[in-house]
Amino acid sequence: MKIFGIDLGTTNSCISVCENGEVNVLENEEGLKTTPSVVSVRNKEWLIGDVAKRQLEANKNTVLSIKRLIGSDAKVELEGKEYRPEFISAKILKYLTSFANKKLKENIIDVIITVPAHFNDRQRKATKLAGEIAGLRVLRLVNEPTAAALSYGIKPDNKGQNILVFDLGGGTFDISILEVDNNDFEVIATGGDNSLGGDDWDNVIVEILKKHCLEELKIEKIDRSMQVRLKVAAEKAKKELSSSLSTKINVPFIAIVNNEPVHIDYDLERSTFEKLSFELMKKVEQILIEVLKESKKTTESIDKVVLAGGSTRMVMVKDFLEKFFGREKISFSLNVDEAISIGAAILGDSIYNEKSSSEIMLMDVTPISLGTSLAEDKYDILIPKNTSIPISITKEYTTAKDFMDEIEIDIRQGEDQIASNNKLIAHFALKKIQKAESGTPKISCTFKIDVDGILHASATDLSTNASKTIVVENYLDIDENEKKSLIKDFSKNK
Repeated sequence: MKIFGIDLGTTNSCISVCENGEVNVLENEEGLKTTPSVVSVRNKEWLIGDVAKRQLEANKNTVLSIKRLIGSDAKVELEGKEYRPEFISAKILKYLTSFANKKLKENIIDVIITVPAHFNDRQRKATKLAGEIAGLRVLRLVNEPTAAALSYGIKPDNKGQNILVFDLGGGTFDISILEVDNNDFEVIATGGDNSLGGDDWDNVIVEILKKHCLEELKIEKIDRSMQVRLKVAAEKAKKELSSSLSTKINVPFIAIVNNEPVHIDYDLERSTFEKLSFELMKKVEQILIEVLKESKKTTESIDKVVLAGGSTRMVMVKDFLEKFFGREKISFSLNVDEAISIGAAILGDSIYNEKSSSEIMLMDVTPISLGTSLAEDKYDILIPKNTSIPISITKEYTTAKDFMDEIEIDIRQGEDQIASNNKLIAHFALKKIQKAESGTPKISCTFKIDVDGILHASATDLSTNASKTIVVENYLDIDENEKKSLIKDFSKNK
């Protein structure tokens, strides 16, 4: 049984498969092992990857960084029609598996998809839905830093090692600390920011160029076309500054001023870029310190720091980590663009392939606390942050008012003691409960998180045996009929 491991990234995606004990990172139609996570529509034709990115400037019906919207209520308009983020992500997944199957001369539909460790329940379910829309069987979701650790970690000398995975991608940032003993991987703590990644460093350079355009070149307004060209130039400059102390940014014919064409010809020093990126690096440092604190580990007790995500190539990131942990602890052995996909493929082969040579024991954690609302807006946590999953926790509650015949149960994610300050991810009503004075009914409430990090919740009145169980997916506002409609619509939009 062959299974694809897919890194569905914000800016780039990657697909791998295990064959005869070896991982094969599959090249796309351009001969590249990473594919831009860019989707475009041109005259009702869907374009994905490199071809979509190349016509970014000319075609406004082009979507970048859709991962930052997945699980939200946002819609994307392309050629006058609105699409859910899950639909756009499904296009990327379908493209990846199509070229991979073509190369392998197979028809593999079983996949493991990676997600940021800090993705909430809704974002995880939306990612799984994207796979289903694409006609794939999503066997499991795995956290990206955990997948990177799997890619790094199956080695005979990994006995009782503490590994910190530092995963800075195009749109998300994750840190996980794992205890690794041969093929046993236990995540101790995780943290991150779903809105912090290489795109934000690109935007630092974009703002420099905007200021240059408005103040030096006397351009009155930055339109969409100019914004796109600045973004492309900024990304290129950022990459060049990873190997050079300075770079020259050239953007010809950026605008017309006083009936004359003007061009960007700008010298950017790495030191300037790093100075203006100070606040971003401060965020990175704060998250790192917090995860170390939660793991009860010190910098001295970390044996290896494993890098993943293309943004770890920035010199300021490497310098920061070397200063924080010491150069000897930083591992540069992985291809940071491919490591996460490779880890997912390794996990799939280990779990689902009976002939696999490696048997991996993986224990991940939930990244955000889960709880429920109580009277007076109090928040009661059932499953604390960094609890190993899968997990099931049951607590007993009662009524706050006399003779209630039903009770509303909120499900929230967050760390604040005030319930309303935490994210509401679902709610349901338990009806036909015991009608009695407040404090008399006994309501048993169970939260269960599966291996994908998806929550199942149930409540039972211990007197009447009235019960209600939900899988927290309805908060995506998609019922089975709409799901079928999305899949049908997807199959029409080739």
